[in-house]
Amino acid sequence: MTNSFSSLLDTSSIVRKPRFWDWFTGSSLRLEWSVILSGAESAVSMNDSVDGGVRATAGPGSLRRVNIEFGDIFQFDHLSSGWILVGRANQLVDHLYIIGLGDIRTTSIRQDVTMRIDSVLTNFYHLHSNAEGSGTSVSTGLAEDTNYHLWSCEIKNAAADMKHAGSLVATSTTDLPTIAYQPCMWTLSRAGTTSTSDTLYYEAYNI
Repeated sequence: MTNSFSSLLDTSSIVRKPRFWDWFTGSSLRLEWSVILSGAESAVSMNDSVDGGVRATAGPGSLRRVNIEFGDIFQFDHLSSGWILVGRANQLVDHLYIIGLGDIRTTSIRQDVTMRIDSVLTNFYHLHSNAEGSGTSVSTGLAEDTNYHLWSCEIKNAAADMKHAGSLVATSTTDLPTIAYQPCMWTLSRAGTTSTSDTLYYEAYNI
C-alpha cells in the first residue's frame, strides 16, 4: 500500500498536509532547491566528509552570500507550520547563518521564522521572526559554537516556539509572518573573511 493513495492518509482518513525533508546525500542538491550566489568565490557543495550534508561557502567580502531556497514556491502556511534542522556554522566571527522558513525575494528576506547565528548582533543562537520589518530576535541564551545542533520550531496559535534538542528555548509572539513562505538556508559573510556553514538535515511541514 505504500505506493498507493492510501499511504497519504492517516488513521482518520484525512489527507496528510505537505511535508518535505532532505538528508543532503548524493553528489548534488535535489532539484527542489534553488541556489543564488553572491561573489565569485561563493559556492555550494555536497560535503564528502564522514558527516555528509551540504556546505555553503560565502565570501570573502562584505555581505557575500549563499541563498539556498525553493525558488519562490510558497507551500508552507505562515499560520500553522514547522521546521526541523541539524546544522552548524564553522566560525564565530563575521558570520551570519539563517535557516528555517521565509518569504524570500532574491536578495532579501521579507518575512521569516528562522534560527539565526549572527556573530555581529549577538553571541547567542536566537529565534528570529519578521513581518516586512526589522523583526524580533529572541535569544536562546545558548552561546554560539561550531558544533552541530538539532533545532526545531512550530508556528501555531499566534506563536513561534523554537526547541533545541527537544527543549523549548525561545518563543516569539510578535512580527510573525502574514503570508505563506518557503524553506530557506542563507550563509553570509559579514566582513572580509570567508564564511561556511554545514547542514545535515532539513525538514518543513504544515500542521
